[in-house]
Amino acid sequence: MKHINTDVLIVGGGPAGLEAAMILGRGGRSVILCDDDRPRNARVAQMHYFPTRDGMSPKDFREAFHQDLSHYEKISIKNVRVEKAARNELGFISTLSNGEIVQSKKIIIATGVKDIMPAIPGYEEHFATTVFHCPFCHGYEHRNQALAVVANGDMGMHMIAIMLGLSPDLVVFTNGPSQFSGEQLSLLKSKNIRLEESPIREILGDGKGHLRTILLQDGTRVDREAMLFRPDQKQKSDLALELGCTLNDMGLIEAVDGVTKQKGVFVAGDTVDMKQSALTATYYGLLAGVMANNELAMEALHGH
Repeated sequence: MKHINTDVLIVGGGPAGLEAAMILGRGGRSVILCDDDRPRNARVAQMHYFPTRDGMSPKDFREAFHQDLSHYEKISIKNVRVEKAARNELGFISTLSNGEIVQSKKIIIATGVKDIMPAIPGYEEHFATTVFHCPFCHGYEHRNQALAVVANGDMGMHMIAIMLGLSPDLVVFTNGPSQFSGEQLSLLKSKNIRLEESPIREILGDGKGHLRTILLQDGTRVDREAMLFRPDQKQKSDLALELGCTLNDMGLIEAVDGVTKQKGVFVAGDTVDMKQSALTATYYGLLAGVMANNELAMEALHGH
């Protein structure tokens, strides 16, 4: 069984983990980054609104980032899963899926979140193509089409307003009883927005991933070309919780600028923020990397 020592172990190889590794590498720290190669955006053909990378595939983005990191001799990337991690007198001891044991002074959790697909036939088949969770990530490619949005209540009005910027042809599905106020319903009517309250029974397509019709429980069929329908989410990994971190009311790990309440444990990316994108994940990776490096620097200065 191989034992490895490193300054920082990073769990997760998406934009957050990769950026944290780069910051630490540039700070002269030794880093082991573990990536199980199961990215949340694996289904996505293109990522958008990342400067100089608009339209690039997530796979190509990661490969380009790996190439950038290859210039830093103290950064090692392993295609493995971190099975468990625990605190010890030297920091953290972690077991990898290949049997290796890593001793690190700090640990950064950048494992992101996992989408929980609703139990609606056809949803998963069309997810990340013509059924999408983010209007900025995927909505523009469906501008001026016949669009659907699953929305309800106050937050639903916010999403409806955003979707109207992409197309005036919009149908709102509450997927159950409406929670809109009378004033909100009047506003939707004034914009000629159709409202359907019957739960969604099935999402029908052309067999090639393209949405065609939304079938409701009451038998209503609504022809649409694309749909905003955000799934529920949960933390992809329990490592942060096992190390004593806590979740807030939104199911995100509690942290300030990537620093958790557990000394030496940092978090980054979609694990800590609902504004989920490659760009924001990169920013949170930068924060976690800087803060971890700061702790290491001050500890070294004081002889710890």
